[in-house]
Amino acid sequence: MSQNIGLKKEDIKAISENLSKLLANEYFLYLKTLNIHWNVTGSNFFGFHKLLEDQYNWLKDNIDEIAERIRTLGVLAPANYKKYSQDSIISEGDNTDDFEGMLEDLCQGHEKMIGLLRHAIEEIEGTKDFGSEDMLIKLLSEHEKNLWMLNSHFARK
Repeated sequence: MSQNIGLKKEDIKAISENLSKLLANEYFLYLKTLNIHWNVTGSNFFGFHKLLEDQYNWLKDNIDEIAERIRTLGVLAPANYKKYSQDSIISEGDNTDDFEGMLEDLCQGHEKMIGLLRHAIEEIEGTKDFGSEDMLIKLLSEHEKNLWMLNSHFARK
């Protein structure tokens, strides 16, 4: 699909590659969040179960938004596990009985996502792709907020 949205072809290629990597990492963070949501136990079960449900639904929406932005740029959005595995620095997560460890791993996933988003925003600056830049800035802000919420569990008085 070719459409003229006022961006250079070489910029579209670079932006879509960045977005594809973000898509893969967002997908694995989604899986990791689902894993903990499904397997959380303990005295804070209901609170964490609800918080993680809200977060995985938000991540699911992000995945769709990023893929649709890639399509808006006129590029096919990747949608296979092999490609996501190659492009992701976030692991899919392990099933363990150690809730604290799984939660720490989830926090690290958000930290990695924040770093990737900052890098992508810097790469996009100057290309005049304000649509992608705006989307990524919003995602960055929400990832920071979600990380804060998860990290609050570890706060000690």
